[in-house]
Amino acid sequence: MKPLVSVCIPAFNAAHLLAGSVGSATRQTYANPDILVLDNASTDDTTSVVNALSTRNSRVRYLVRRADVGGSAITAVFRKPREKSGTRFPSL
Repeated sequence: MKPLVSVCIPAFNAAHLLAGSVGSATRQTYANPDILVLDNASTDDTTSVVNALSTRNSRVRYLVRRADVGGSAITAVFRKPREKSGTRFPSL
């Protein structure tokens, strides 16, 4: 099996963009991707969109930050890259 490669998709109120972004990541030819949607305290339908996408594709995982921390939200992924879907980020 090929090594795991993580595709990180940052999201802030990006529900309208996620189907295209996640779809692009899932259509890549690499055999072992880990697709992480990193939600930085969205207030739109991001959660429901990602939940629907992850139901259709088990490679899609959703990591949520309840407070807006800007660009530093992605650093938590590198601290805990293999948490289950829906995991809450630790405080930074």
